[in-house]
Amino acid sequence: RLLEVDRADFGVLFAEVDCFVVHGGLGTTVEALRRGKPTCVTGPLLLDQRFWGGVCCKAGVGPEPVHIDDFHERCVAFVDGALDPNDPFEWQANAKEQFWGDEGQDGVWRSVEHFAAMLPVLEHYTVRVDVFSAASLKGLRSVANVVRGLTDIKVVVWLGNRREATELGQYVKDHVNFVGADPLEFPYRGEEELLVVVEDHGNYIFRGAEIGRAQLKLDSALLECRPHRKEVELTRSGQRVGSACLQYQLIDLKASASDADGASPTSQARARHQA
Repeated sequence: RLLEVDRADFGVLFAEVDCFVVHGGLGTTVEALRRGKPTCVTGPLLLDQRFWGGVCCKAGVGPEPVHIDDFHERCVAFVDGALDPNDPFEWQANAKEQFWGDEGQDGVWRSVEHFAAMLPVLEHYTVRVDVFSAASLKGLRSVANVVRGLTDIKVVVWLGNRREATELGQYVKDHVNFVGADPLEFPYRGEEELLVVVEDHGNYIFRGAEIGRAQLKLDSALLECRPHRKEVELTRSGQRVGSACLQYQLIDLKASASDADGASPTSQARARHQA
């Protein structure tokens, strides 16, 4: 008989199971191993699935991981060996002898503690973005203005779910200059990339139409609190439609406030990061 359910509590269900066939995910595999029963991993064997299948095999609690396309050839043999009282492959004995920890040792609480400890530190940081220019833009909707050689452009920057935008800039002779404009500032929450979107605001009907966008991965040396100037390639539907030049920098607000005491923002940020 086959019972198919949408959800099941592993702690309740697995206690009633004599052997396991799992897809090799961390959660299901560890829960199966904790029950001290033979375990076999099958599926597409992607990412960590192959790894956990290897763990079960090396621990002697089951066979080598097998791809789902071939599992029909080994399924019966596995179940027979896993349930045979003579334990021909010693899967049952090995599974009973090993200890894979319990819920209190999962590390979840420690991870939460570390994350909670980071939050006050992150509150000290702001990401400052200076947009300098956009150039060689294609697909502008404001045809009349393009004919005259100018149109209005806005650059929108996203950091996580927070959005900031430049004032309108005039696109003249294939270029729009934002130098001298107020910087865009975002509270930093550990994000790893910026999204840059250039919009056409020169046409009343299509005002705010997207010209192109770019994903910008933040430099790994972000916590050094120094400027990072980048030129990004704007694309739309996989096609290049222009470029934008900008600079981003992590600002340590707490260090800046105490900079008069002699410690630089860079050194304080690095010290906290190392701690």
